[in-house]
Amino acid sequence: MKISTNVSNKIMVSSISKSWELNFKYVLSIFLVALMFSVNSINAQTLFDDDDEDETDSTETSMFEFNSDNNLLPGSKMMKKFMEHPFAEIQYGMNNSSYKIDNITGFNNDFSPAGSFKLKIGDLNLKTTKADGILKYNASYFALTHFSSEIGQSDSDSNQIRFNAWRISLFADDEGYAYKLGEESYLALYRGSSINWNWLDLDDVYSKNSNDTLSPNNDLAKQAMSNFGEQARFGNSFEAGLKAKIAGGVGISASYERSMIFPRVLFFKYAVSSITEGIALSITNSFVKKVLKSSPDYAPIVNFVLKNAISFGFYELTSKNMNWPLNTTAPLMMDSYRIGITFDM
Repeated sequence: MKISTNVSNKIMVSSISKSWELNFKYVLSIFLVALMFSVNSINAQTLFDDDDEDETDSTETSMFEFNSDNNLLPGSKMMKKFMEHPFAEIQYGMNNSSYKIDNITGFNNDFSPAGSFKLKIGDLNLKTTKADGILKYNASYFALTHFSSEIGQSDSDSNQIRFNAWRISLFADDEGYAYKLGEESYLALYRGSSINWNWLDLDDVYSKNSNDTLSPNNDLAKQAMSNFGEQARFGNSFEAGLKAKIAGGVGISASYERSMIFPRVLFFKYAVSSITEGIALSITNSFVKKVLKSSPDYAPIVNFVLKNAISFGFYELTSKNMNWPLNTTAPLMMDSYRIGITFDM
C-alpha cells in the first residue's frame, strides 16, 4: 500500500509539474506575442512621435500666414498634417521562390518564376517636419496578392516547380520619409511590413514534361511541399519601395518584397524572432532622428537604406531557420519585384 501511495503521489506531482510547465509556456508565449506587437507598434509610432519637438506646433489645424509672394512668413505656424486621404494601389511584377530545406536529399529547390498582381487599399498620412521639404510618410492598408506561374510566363522547364498562391496581408504598413516636390507631390522612400495568410494551390504546383507526364523532380517536390498542405499558412514580409506622387491624384511606385511562408507556427519562437528584429529597427529610429536634425536632406535615404538592410539581413538569416536566432525549420521564401500605380481617393 505504501508503494502504491508513493507511486500515486509521484504521478500526481509529475502531472502537476507538467501542467504548470505547459501553463507557464502558454502564458509566456502570450506575453511575448503581446510584447512583439508592442515593439512593432512603438517602432512605427516612434517614426512619427520621437521628434515632435521638431514641430513648430502640435495642432493639426494650424493656419499658414503668407506674404504677397505667397511665401510662408517667419514665425507663422506650421501645419502638422501635410496630406491625409484613402488610396488604392495596383502592382504587377515577377516572383522567385526558394525552399532551403536540407532533409530531403536530391530536392533541387528549382521553382518556376511566377507573375504577381497586388492590390493595396488603405489610408495615407503625410506630416511635415521642421526640416524644409522633408515629410513623414505612413500608409496603412489591406492587401490582396496573387502569384501564378501562368502569369506572363512561357511553359516552365520540366524540372521546375510551378508556383501558385493567394495571399491576404493584414496589419500592413509602409513607413519612411518623403521629399516634398510640390504643392501635392512628393517622392517617398519607405520600408513596409505585413502579416500574411497564404493559400498554396498544390494541385497545380508540379510541372509536367512535353509528354504530359510528371517530371523527375515531382516526387521530391511533392515531399517537400507537403509541409505546407492546402490550408492557410501564416507568414510575414517586408517591402522596400519608392513612390512618386504626381499631379492629378496619380502616383507611380517601384518595390522589392521579401516574404516568408511558415510550414507551421511556433508562437513562442516566432515572438522571440520578431522582437529581435523589432528592437534593431527601433534603435535605428534614434539614429535617423539625429540625421534629420543635422543633415535633413539625407534622412529619407539613410532611413530607407538602414531599415531595409536590417530587414534583408534578418530575412536572409531566417531563410534556413524561420525563427532565427532560435533553431527551427526553413520557411518558403519569396522575392518579388514590382511596379505599380497609385490612385488617391
